Amino acid sequence: MGAKDRSLIVSDGGLTSLLAVAIAGEEDALRPHDATLQQADSSLVWPVSTALGLDPICAHAASRHAEIFSLEYVPPGDERAGGLLGATLGMRGEVETLVLLRACYLAAARRCTRVVWPVHHKPGEGEVADLDRIARSIDRALLVGRLISLDDDELGGAEVVIETPFVDLEDDQIADLALDMELPVDACWWSGAFGQAPGAATERNRWLALLGGPTISPERERAAEAAL
Repeated sequence: MGAKDRSLIVSDGGLTSLLAVAIAGEEDALRPHDATLQQADSSLVWPVSTALGLDPICAHAASRHAEIFSLEYVPPGDERAGGLLGATLGMRGEVETLVLLRACYLAAARRCTRVVWPVHHKPGEGEVADLDRIARSIDRALLVGRLISLDDDELGGAEVVIETPFVDLEDDQIADLALDMELPVDACWWSGAFGQAPGAATERNRWLALLGGPTISPERERAAEAAL
């Protein structure tokens, strides 16, 4: 694998985000250090959600991912323009577009050439991946990247592309990559290591069933959700 330019990882603290951070860490290690940069030359981890808002537990997990793989963590701060509070209709597509726009401008400001959006659509029970949703995500990434190019002059000629490396993978393929790279999956937001967030039990069962870890019964799952 050859060295690539710095990336900004849009992270919700989940498994695909952890995978994206790990890959960026490997790429950073291969890239020659640029002593002319005033800021650190590692890739960045930006905690934000393109779905239902970011729980503090997810942000904590994203921070841990950055620490493990020696990437720079960009605190969420008041980045509300890229989240539900900045949305007018609150539609998922609207939020995704706002988040990606903000991520591109943030990446350009920090001299990153890529935004990695580790979007991965969960299929329904017994269903295959939704090809329409996958196509929309790919198109959204491409079109937002083109929109940002309108401001190339103001951004000093910086060109930022959005990549969606996991969008068309199945859950078992994601799990295989995590196992092959020996990722610390207990650092994901759903692991319980940082506390319990809404949906954690369901997400934990989803992945641990493929990763070989212990899952929990539906009764315990409902009890965990009720305790939040």
